Amino acid sequence: MAITTMDAVVSALASGNRLDFYKASLTAKGAGTWHSLLLSAGLPIAGSIPALVTGVVCTDTTSGAFTGITWTNQVYLLQAVVSGATAGKLILYDRLWHNAGLVCNVTSLQAINQADAIPRGPSSGTGVEAWGQFYAAPGATGTDFTLTYTGSDGVTSKTAIYTHPANAEKVGQMVPFVCQAACSGVASVQSLRLTASTGTAGNFGIVLLRRVAELPIQLINAGDCFDFTYLGMPKVYANACLQFMVMCSTTNTGIIQGSLTFGNG
Repeated sequence: MAITTMDAVVSALASGNRLDFYKASLTAKGAGTWHSLLLSAGLPIAGSIPALVTGVVCTDTTSGAFTGITWTNQVYLLQAVVSGATAGKLILYDRLWHNAGLVCNVTSLQAINQADAIPRGPSSGTGVEAWGQFYAAPGATGTDFTLTYTGSDGVTSKTAIYTHPANAEKVGQMVPFVCQAACSGVASVQSLRLTASTGTAGNFGIVLLRRVAELPIQLINAGDCFDFTYLGMPKVYANACLQFMVMCSTTNTGIIQGSLTFGNG
């Protein structure tokens, strides 16, 4: 059921699920880099590193996900209150699928062969982005990471690239894969290949995600409230594994806290 009137918005806000969050600061790479808060202590609790190269579907029962949302009807994000100790930008996203155990010191094909379909939203993968996350630091030799995937258009053997610079990423750093032109999403991933070894194995994983909201942290330790008009009332699909990543402006993520209010249509 859709929320289509102001009265419905007011009612949904009054009866909605307000979830507080608090995330401890993590060591980040520095300005202009993305960092996952999955492993950050606080509220929600810190999550865990995926155990399988073949990956697992993420839901609201996945360790580290927000819990307490009522999924009776269509859920919308109606309000976000955010305060951060370091300026930057948060992306709230639905973590759909992830894996780990890929290494960064070989050039042979590393098979993933994702067997799970996109669990929520359009099953074609429309709007789904492919990111990488480092669970252990790689080496500092520059190289390209090439991900082979199936697009939301059903076309197989597409490729997406992440260019690894000549320095080692930090644990928890997230990096976007640049997909082929005219690609509206990722349905599944098949393999990863590096053009050269980074020099250290590390531990790398793929994350398939769908963005929910982008929230700037402009003034340090001064909270901002983003209402439904700013947010655009994004839909949140049932059993979503909601997570944050932060665009860093310095070498730590800073303490990040606030609340999210979800309403049922």
